Amino acid sequence: MKHEEFSFFNRQLANMIKDGIPLEGAIKKLCSGMKKGQMKEDMERLANDMEKGVSLEKALENSNLPPLYICMLK
Repeated sequence: MKHEEFSFFNRQLANMIKDGIPLEGAIKKLCSGMKKGQMKEDMERLANDMEKGVSLEKALENSNLPPLYICMLK
């Protein structure tokens, strides 16, 4: 996962949440513009789990995101 891509994704995500877009919707919208890769797959899985009603904490446990990022989100 490239640090620049990860940083950009999170800045965009923060702005979307500030604008009132639900977390799972914001993640899905950002993923739609991403190139195929591990980060896109991980974020799509996270959004899909939350959309199904899985709690953020549980969805994060099922992800391959960096441990520090998971801790920050929790």
